[in-house]
Amino acid sequence: MEITAQYVGNKRVEARCGRTGTELVFDQPAPEGLGESMNPVEGLLSALCGCMLTTAAYAAGSLGLDPKGASAALTCEMADGPRIASITAVISMPAGCCPAEKRGVIEKMVASCPVSRALSPEIRRDVRFLWI
Repeated sequence: MEITAQYVGNKRVEARCGRTGTELVFDQPAPEGLGESMNPVEGLLSALCGCMLTTAAYAAGSLGLDPKGASAALTCEMADGPRIASITAVISMPAGCCPAEKRGVIEKMVASCPVSRALSPEIRRDVRFLWI
């Protein structure tokens, strides 16, 4: 995997995925930056959302299940430094996609997705599942 990025001024960075050519723009919030795109921390939270939901799809698929309609909402608290102090994730899974006795397998895999494992162990995490 390769991502390239360039600082283009006004506290803006443009990043490109080498595999797909997809571009992401990161801004610092106004007044320091333009504030027209997500900032890097919001980008990290988006990547974590995507990783958790993709992992849910793999985990459910390995059990012959389909979690279509699953969603995630993440928030974080910042600490001095600045750095991320904590992340709270609420993963909403369709109850009909998975029997109650198999939910623990999916929850364990989702909570330890690759992006989550790459984060500092100093970041407090609270991952909750809603089977709705």
